[in-house]
Amino acid sequence: SLLMENEEENVDVEVQKSTGSIENEENEKAKIEIPQKRKRQGKNVLQQA
Repeated sequence: SLLMENEEENVDVEVQKSTGSIENEENEKAKIEIPQKRKRQGKNVLQQA
């Protein structure tokens, strides 16, 4: 029964790792997209001035 518990814990860790990596990928995409939006806003401000 101890072995079974350890296996279940390992599965949980694997699931957390896989979901965590997906979240990190989403965050990386968001980081790339946000500066582009800021640059566009900056250009708009310069054009208005």
